[in-house]
Parts: sequence; C-alpha cells; structure tokens
Amino acid sequence: MGINIDFEYEFPDLAHFLGRENTAELSHLMQLREIPAGMTLIDEGATVDAFMLIFSGEFNVEVSNRDKSLLLGQLGKGKWVGEVSYFTGDGLSTAKVYAVVDSSVLELKHADFVMTQTRHPMLASMLIQHFGELMAKRLRNSNQAFEQIGEQKLALMLASNEAGIKDNWLIAMLKKLTGIEV
Repeated sequence: MGINIDFEYEFPDLAHFLGRENTAELSHLMQLREIPAGMTLIDEGATVDAFMLIFSGEFNVEVSNRDKSLLLGQLGKGKWVGEVSYFTGDGLSTAKVYAVVDSSVLELKHADFVMTQTRHPMLASMLIQHFGELMAKRLRNSNQAFEQIGEQKLALMLASNEAGIKDNWLIAMLKKLTGIEV
C-alpha cells in the first residue's frame, strides 16, 4: 500500500492544509488507479468504497433519468469524488463519473479511512473537515445555480418534472433547498 507522489508539489493546498505528517500518512494509505478515456469510474446508484482524488485527466459528472442525462460538470486534478457516498451512510453514488480523457485517481478506501479514525485521529478529523467544506461549497454553488434559474421556473420544472428527475428524494431536496412548495 502507499504511493510515492510529492503531495506538496502535486496538491499544494491539500498538503498545506493537512501538514507534512498527515500528508505523509495519507499518501501511505492511497493507491494510484489508471482510468482510460470513456471508462466509468463511478456508476450512478452503485456502491462506492473509496474517496478518490483526481491525479490527472478530466471526468464528467452526470445524473440521468431513463434516456436523458444531465451533465453536472467536469472535474480535474485535485478534485475529490466518492465522498458523498461515505457521508450519506448508504455507500451509494449520487451521480455517474466517467473519464473524458485518459486519467488517474488516488484512492483512499473507506475501510482504510475508518481505520485512520482510530490510528491517526488528527488526519481523519482534518479530512472530515476538508470533505465538509467541499460538500458545503458544492451545495452553495447549487443554490446559486437555482437562483439563476429563478424560483418560478424551478417550481414549474419540479412540478412537472421537466428535468426528468427520477429520484423523489432529489425532487424533495430541491424543493426544500429552494423553499418551494408545489
């Protein structure tokens, strides 16, 4: 286990946040995984067993319903995927993530992270804080996007399910986030 990657060079913000000792421990826990262009890293609704830090390349993130897909965005080097599945407790992915070009990720297995909470509590605590800030930022960005769409248009879209959203929990979450009652 472990990789020989200079985190301070490759991921300076993360290395600075974690500090030298925690960064060294994290690199010891991670494995490099190559993902060819077009390959799915995470299937929507599938069980995810690792946090993945994008080391190189680009990944599309999308959600789908029947025959329609909605591209949520592209992620590149230094971005994490797989964290939501850990913190929701069910281990299931909320979106599909696939490589646009030949790419690679550094994986931290959820089981290793659980072990880290006992053996290296400071690292685990800092990663939890980091993931919390990441998910809060994503939520804030989603809220800003909803504001740009406009409440009325969003209300109509949700009421008629114009976006083709298949999961009732997502519709309920969008309504709750926007305060819309339809």
